[in-house]
Amino acid sequence: MSFNVQDFVREADDQLRRYADHAARFRDLAGDTDRQRNELTARLAVARTQIADAVLPDLSEPSFAGLAQKIGIPELMGILRRSREHETRLDTRIAAIEATDTYRDRETIRGRAEHQLEEVRPLLEHALSDLRALDSLPRMRELVARNYGTPSYPHRGVLRYFKREFLDDWKRADEACAALKVAAFPEVAARYRDRQEQAEVLGRTVRDLDQQLQIIADQEGERAHLLATKAALPDVLRLETGKRVASLLQSSPKLIQSLDFPETLQGRLREMDGLEHQVEYLQSLRVKVEQDAAEVEERAAKLRGERDRYQSNLYRYRNKSFSNDQFDKRFRRDARYDKLYTRYRRTGDTVYVFSDYNRPSALESFLWWDVITDGRLDGNFIPQVQEYAAAHPEYQYDRSVFAESPGGNSSGDSGDFGNFGGPSDRFGSAGDFGDNS
Repeated sequence: MSFNVQDFVREADDQLRRYADHAARFRDLAGDTDRQRNELTARLAVARTQIADAVLPDLSEPSFAGLAQKIGIPELMGILRRSREHETRLDTRIAAIEATDTYRDRETIRGRAEHQLEEVRPLLEHALSDLRALDSLPRMRELVARNYGTPSYPHRGVLRYFKREFLDDWKRADEACAALKVAAFPEVAARYRDRQEQAEVLGRTVRDLDQQLQIIADQEGERAHLLATKAALPDVLRLETGKRVASLLQSSPKLIQSLDFPETLQGRLREMDGLEHQVEYLQSLRVKVEQDAAEVEERAAKLRGERDRYQSNLYRYRNKSFSNDQFDKRFRRDARYDKLYTRYRRTGDTVYVFSDYNRPSALESFLWWDVITDGRLDGNFIPQVQEYAAAHPEYQYDRSVFAESPGGNSSGDSGDFGNFGGPSDRFGSAGDFGDNS
């Protein structure tokens, strides 16, 4: 069976619509993945601050000094010092704003400026409206600039009647006088210059008053931002402290036993570690989805160019034909994008909803990807999973070792997500996600 160019164009139109749908779905999925990642990032920040809360009774200098000595991190005092210095800088700037005459008298200045603007703006609008009406008259600016109708006008004497410019000016000046119902053009020019001056003076007044209001708004806005930043400093301090303490405890887990409530602390560390991996996995997923969206759009652009070439000159290509094989290579090959979308969507949702951070507690070494997905999803597009597989060629995930903890939320059973790669093939190449031809 063969197809002609018109068949090609019709099939291309249909294929381009499908490509557009695939690209839109991938872009939407990338946006959803971003939102999921942002939510987990916020949860990660909370987990880090909770670690700080677990090791510090408060944010005082003695508490920091005691913790720094106990676990051997003198730099904790540096974190506290920088936070205090930041607070001092904020207080200094806030005080400087509050000390200005503009800020101190802002309500009086604002009330006066707003009242004056209520009076001046209508006058300015009237002057500008009149000026626009005058400007709409033919050659108005040129007539005023050349001082038509006054001794300063350049064309004088009998010879002016033989000059085209004078004759045009004469005609336009008479039209302006008739439109404004005045006897002579100097009256028109006087009105024009008066409106120009009004617009300039009133415009300058409005700009000055607006500037006064803007200065007040800027000061109030900056002060509000500084106060909000100051109010957030304790949380920022807890976050930075928790992040640094967690890093040390992860590299030296024996130190946990020297702290109060070690089991609680271990749980917080596992949660933070799991969240860090979830965020990383979702970021890698988003990159892969964006890549596939770009691939679809690239294919669409190539097909669109070929279709347009044929469509623009059907007569020239009237004898061109395509075999069924050729059609199959150009069209009907996008079914894999539906499969990829389903896989990506399930992968993202699985990573996002996981919260059973106690599952790996019994093991020294494990791969978070397998714990999060219960070994059911292929992670070959995740760089960290690929690196782990390369470093541990004998690694096999044993689902029975990672029993779901009571109340935990793991990836669900295989009926929910399907087996996208068992132990023998979960670490295939990234190309396993689909043929890129």
